[in-house]
Amino acid sequence: EDLGIGRCLANMGIFPHPTINEKGQQRFNGYHPNKTLGGWKHQKQWIHDPLITGFDGIARDLISFHHLSPTEMKLFDVLLYRITVN
Repeated sequence: EDLGIGRCLANMGIFPHPTINEKGQQRFNGYHPNKTLGGWKHQKQWIHDPLITGFDGIARDLISFHHLSPTEMKLFDVLLYRITVN
């Protein structure tokens, strides 16, 4: 589905650009959070920016992770967007 979405966006004149935030963290994560948090080193050639791992790898302005279950999606929603720190 990633390829199909890419083609649809290209047909509309929308092309890829870097999506890392000001801290160098990925907003679109192509891996499960366990790999990001666990310090996993990627082998993919299509990743152009260095992958930050550990807790510093989770961007506050996160957009997506791959391979999340519905329960994990709800958990991330709560942790990232619903809990406020005083």
